[in-house]
Amino acid sequence: MTPYLLCESPSPGVLLLTLNRPERKNALVHEMTNAFIDAIEASNDDPDIRAIVVTGAGGNYSSGGDLTEFQQLDLRTDPPVGQRMMEALNDATKPLIAAVEGLAVGGSATMLLHFDLVYAARSARFRLPFTHLGTCPEGASSYYLPLIAGYRKAAELLMLGEYFGVDTASEVGMVTQATADGEALQRALASAQAIAAKSVDSIRLTKMLMREGHRDAVRRVIAREHGLFTERLHSPEVQASVAAMSSRSKVPT
Repeated sequence: MTPYLLCESPSPGVLLLTLNRPERKNALVHEMTNAFIDAIEASNDDPDIRAIVVTGAGGNYSSGGDLTEFQQLDLRTDPPVGQRMMEALNDATKPLIAAVEGLAVGGSATMLLHFDLVYAARSARFRLPFTHLGTCPEGASSYYLPLIAGYRKAAELLMLGEYFGVDTASEVGMVTQATADGEALQRALASAQAIAAKSVDSIRLTKMLMREGHRDAVRRVIAREHGLFTERLHSPEVQASVAAMSSRSKVPT
């Protein structure tokens, strides 16, 4: 198991996954993402896991994909690791609950669209910066955001790609509830414990019935998005944009 992902069981039936690269604001790298995929997939058949909570170490959820890996095109897999992560979330059978403090940017923001409950601190900041990089939406954000937020609000968030706060995230349906700073994890764990205490079959069927009308369509959109994302990533325009953004900051945003 990588040190970039911490796996704990804070209470019976609850799996807590912590993205753990605080010095890089938990930017996603292949090693971390592969471990995350393995944990989600393993939970599907583990009767001891009834709910999963995901959070980030050091006061941030995640600043998104590490731009240094975006520049290392030889690391790209087929399918891309980001695509496999979103597919694992789409196929997850256990309730997924996020606790967001600080930044949730790029892929770490779009992954929240696959969660069942999302609790975010008042000071949390979100961003879908794909047009700033010259890429395109990923993680089924082009499907879910128009669905839950309406087309025009989704267009604003995806086309302008600016930061937005927890009030907007709540308004468009990305966040279940805002919490005081430092209390998102506590609230997420409380909900996970409440779910873990309920009938396993009842929770499983409830999630299945709510998600099954979208699951196949979401899988198709994820594959389409990530294919186009990879094409754009190989373009000189995007590589120049990524290099410029990397040079401006040691932490990708």
